[in-house]
Amino acid sequence: MNIAIVDDNPLDLETLDRILKEYCAVNAIDAEISVFDDAQKLLDGYRPLQYTVIFLDIYMNSITGIEAARSVRNADPDTLLVFLTSSTDHMSEAFTLHAFDYIQKPVNACQIFRVMDDILKRRTESESNRLSFYSNKRDYSLPYSEIVTVITNANYLEITDCHGNTYKTRMTFVAASTQLEQDKRFLRLLRGVLVNMDFIASFGSDTCRIKGGDELPINIRSRKSIEQTWRNYLFSKIRGESMRRGGNQ
Repeated sequence: MNIAIVDDNPLDLETLDRILKEYCAVNAIDAEISVFDDAQKLLDGYRPLQYTVIFLDIYMNSITGIEAARSVRNADPDTLLVFLTSSTDHMSEAFTLHAFDYIQKPVNACQIFRVMDDILKRRTESESNRLSFYSNKRDYSLPYSEIVTVITNANYLEITDCHGNTYKTRMTFVAASTQLEQDKRFLRLLRGVLVNMDFIASFGSDTCRIKGGDELPINIRSRKSIEQTWRNYLFSKIRGESMRRGGNQ
């Protein structure tokens, strides 16, 4: 597990680093913790999936935590964001960026241990459902959370993941979609085209734009319904996350 802490207050940075190391030691977690005293240092050279979770102070002298989070989200839909602040003024804005949690300072071990417990639980749940298939003389088993698209291409099925890999398999679209569409994340755009809604950026008049720049065709007659399904999913996800976090305070 890779963890980043971004805070321009040296004492707060040191305190959180110490608590996280204590949590990882107690729970026998192999983790690498990177600390940044400036948000720009985090953003320089940032790449998707670089960190499992980023703890971000909101009030910083250069780039604020909210501004940094927007940049992270533009490149990375999956990294968990935990905001740290002395005020609740930015809570609603934080959750529009799909914040995993919002912790008021000064942080303490009880708060951080609870958040880390929730993160580990979420990772376990998200990776429990997997799609297994054979490709290029190898067996693969991908967590649903890492699958971006499943597309029929001639006699093959092409599966792409969030790491930029594409797998060609003889598995039928029916077999894959029957399994994946039991999960609320997956949306059928067209016959033979399935997408994980966590990776949708927006919709055009006849396309679905994927985070990262790719575009997929959609059923034009069902466009409004397809886009509304995605918007409903986003609303449900944000609302559910907010309620769950609020209930654990």
